[in-house]
Amino acid sequence: MKKQNLKFLRKNIYYDSQLDEYLIGEYCRKSPIPLSVCLEVTRACNFRCKHCSEVGSMNDMSTKNIVKIIDDLADNDIKRISISGGEPLMRKDLSEIIQIISDKKMIISLSTNGYLLNEEIIKKLKGRVANLRISLHGKEKFHDNFVGVNGAYKKVIQNIKLCAKHSVPVGLVCTVMQSNLSELVDVIEIGKEIAVNKITFYSLFNKGRAKEIFDTEKIAINTINQVLGQYKPNLNSKNSELCIKLVNWENGLRKSLIILPNGNLIASPFLEKSNLVYNIGNLLNDNFASLWKKFPFKQDYYAKHFSDTYY
Repeated sequence: MKKQNLKFLRKNIYYDSQLDEYLIGEYCRKSPIPLSVCLEVTRACNFRCKHCSEVGSMNDMSTKNIVKIIDDLADNDIKRISISGGEPLMRKDLSEIIQIISDKKMIISLSTNGYLLNEEIIKKLKGRVANLRISLHGKEKFHDNFVGVNGAYKKVIQNIKLCAKHSVPVGLVCTVMQSNLSELVDVIEIGKEIAVNKITFYSLFNKGRAKEIFDTEKIAINTINQVLGQYKPNLNSKNSELCIKLVNWENGLRKSLIILPNGNLIASPFLEKSNLVYNIGNLLNDNFASLWKKFPFKQDYYAKHFSDTYY
C-alpha cells in the first residue's frame, strides 16, 4: 500500500465510513497505534436499560484529568475517540470536552440514548461530532419499557429529526434479544424513515444488568443473520443510503480499548474473566504509549474490524 493511502485513511476514517476493507487491513498491519479509543466519561444515566453492561457507581474524572488524557491520546496520534457512558450528556462539561477534542483535530463519535438532546446542544455538536450513535431497541411500547422511561421513544425520534434538520449524522444502535427479534425489521424501517446513515445491531452482552435476562433473552447469531439477511440485496451497496451492521460479542474478537471514568484503560470483552474485562493500567498514572506496549491482544483488537457482518 502506498504511504499516502495510509495517510488518507488515518485522516478520514470514522465509525460510519464504508472504506475498502483492504485499506483498513493494510492500516491495521502497518500502524503502530490503534485506530480508535472509547472514552467513557461517566457512569451516570437517566435511563435504566435492562441490558446495560456498565452498571455500578464510579466517580467521574475531573475536567482537568480528562483533558490530561485527551492531550496524551493526541500526543500519541490517536485520531478517533468514541465518547460513551453511562449517558455522556449527564456531564455538564461535555460540550467543553468535545470542543477540546475537536480542537485537537480528532474525530469524535458520541454514543447517547438521545433523550437529553435539544436544538441548542445539537447546534453545538454540529461540525465537532462526526457521528451520533443513538439507541433504539424497537417500536414505541417495547423501547419505553426496555429503557424504563415513558415517552423515551417519542423524544428520541423527535431529537433524531432535529439532528437531521441541522445536518448532524446519526446512526442507530439496537441490542437484539428474543423479545425484540420480531421488531428488527421495524427498527430498519424507522431508520430509513428518519434518514439515519447506519444501524448497528448487537448481540446481547452478558455483563452488568444484562446478566439478569441473558439466559431467557440470548439468541443465536445465525437466527439474527436470517432476519437481517432479507435486506442484504438492497443494503450496503454503493448506491445504498443505509448501512446495516451486526456485531457479535460472543466471538470475543473485538477487544475494544475503553477508558473508564476513573482513568482505567481496559480491553473488553475479555471472555476469560468473569467480569469480561482485562485491566491494562490507569492513564492518570501511566501514559498511553507505555500501556499500549503492554496490551497483549493487538491481533484481536485489529481483528474486530473484520469480525462484523454487513448487509
